[in-house]
Amino acid sequence: MEPNADIDPANMTFYRSLVLLDAIIFGQVKDDTEWRTNYNKAFRFVDKAMEIIKENDLTVPFKFRRALVNVLDAYNEMITAAGYESMNYHEFLAVTPVVSERQLRLSLNQTYQIKHSVFKMNETKEDAFSLLAINDGQSVASLGFDVDKVNPEFYKKFYQQTVKETFEANNIDYVIR
Repeated sequence: MEPNADIDPANMTFYRSLVLLDAIIFGQVKDDTEWRTNYNKAFRFVDKAMEIIKENDLTVPFKFRRALVNVLDAYNEMITAAGYESMNYHEFLAVTPVVSERQLRLSLNQTYQIKHSVFKMNETKEDAFSLLAINDGQSVASLGFDVDKVNPEFYKKFYQQTVKETFEANNIDYVIR
């Protein structure tokens, strides 16, 4: 955390932002004046993240998920504003879905969409297909389809499954709100 470290300043800001956010949340810091002075660029993200966190009741699963997705967006904005490539958190990072009983009964196309990803499945090294929530665009899982079988008819059939059928068939953990 040395303020005058001889490392790429943008990368240090990214690193410091996460360390400071962690310290503020878990360290019960009473006076952050010195940190704000020494790490003012990093604190822009910390302030934004803390605002998001304070706006959401983190004991409520749906609000926790919303806060997490929004903090990831804020972190990604900091990265892209520094001229770096987006981290593609919406597609790359799966965040546990929080759904209602009613949503579980809906057909998949009413709440989720499938995107052929640039990423690969860990187990098979085959193309991954991200299952993205329509409401926030965040991935809830990566699906491993046989690329040769993915066509309009495949999508049409797959999208007609219920959300619950899809989650169960693909071992996708979820939380009921």
